[in-house]
Amino acid sequence: MNTQERTRDKASEWLSDSCLITNYKLIGNDHFIGTYRVMFGMRVRGGRLFNGGCDLDVCCGDSQTVLKLVMDIYEVKALKNIKENKRPFDGLKTMSEIKPVFNDIDYMCWLAELVEELEPK
Repeated sequence: MNTQERTRDKASEWLSDSCLITNYKLIGNDHFIGTYRVMFGMRVRGGRLFNGGCDLDVCCGDSQTVLKLVMDIYEVKALKNIKENKRPFDGLKTMSEIKPVFNDIDYMCWLAELVEELEPK
């Protein structure tokens, strides 16, 4: 097993067991984005691997559609940022003002603009 595989295995264990993050994706070499269950639904969380906190914590309520939308858009933006030599979560909102996000008109408008920005031309 090479170093990268060991790191991914450790990351998987840390995210699943210690952080209770599910459906996660590894972003670049040292960041993640995934889902986290809360009392009233799910959140999208993201941050640096093996760090004590999250850079993103977006409440999606119980809407699987919104959860998937936020996860997909944030993942695409994070990967684009890495390709442009930026930090993965630059330009992403860390949370909404109103929770869940589908009740936050400003957040949803911002998310729609981000979708347009990320669409291939």
